[in-house]
Amino acid sequence: MPTDLETRIADLETHIAHQEKQIADLDTVVTRQSGEIEHLQRHLRALAGLVAELEEASEVPITKPPHY
Repeated sequence: MPTDLETRIADLETHIAHQEKQIADLDTVVTRQSGEIEHLQRHLRALAGLVAELEEASEVPITKPPHY
């Protein structure tokens, strides 16, 4: 029959194992999201460049509407 101390240690070990799994899962998510953010930043820069080119090529001046 396990003692109270052995039970507490087993509970702590179980708790730590769950935390380690949670940390590994979160690390995977953060790594994936970092890649997605970099991908989106590249696309944003490309789109900003395209908009700038279109603005430069436009013969119509680009102005904000009066309600802005």
